[in-house]
Amino acid sequence: MDALQKAGTNSEFANLRAAIGTNNIVPYFIFSDATNENDPTTFILNRLQREASGKIKLGLDLQGGTAFLVEMDTNALAASAAPGDTNAVVSQADTASAISQAVEVLRKRVDEFGVAEPVIQPAGANQILIQLPGLSEADKESASANIRKKSVSGIPAGEGRQPGNY
Repeated sequence: MDALQKAGTNSEFANLRAAIGTNNIVPYFIFSDATNENDPTTFILNRLQREASGKIKLGLDLQGGTAFLVEMDTNALAASAAPGDTNAVVSQADTASAISQAVEVLRKRVDEFGVAEPVIQPAGANQILIQLPGLSEADKESASANIRKKSVSGIPAGEGRQPGNY
């Protein structure tokens, strides 16, 4: 038995062990030579826990955090492309390019918070989804303000809407 298991401080192991109960999991783990062990299930769980330690990252749904949906002001993009022309139309390629640049700007802003594995991706023609798992309550307001500020490159980031905390 591992030291953590003996000390009773590893609640994840205890919860997993309780969920498995008396079910035999040995046939599902052919990599293991657990058949010679007194408690093959515990042996397999210990091995899996050692191998997975620190490798599994929880997402927004399990770890909590916040998400933002920002929308690019394509009217401002058209105005900057053709100053004074109120009938200017922005091509889909120009909008896609601007969205791509905005994603990179937002990625740099989000990296300041040190969030592990944030999701920053286009969502539709003129929106960007930003998911920040594990963001502390203290950092949420700062992140919101940082994400909503106008881009230095002149690309209007638009207004951010916060779809919810998780």
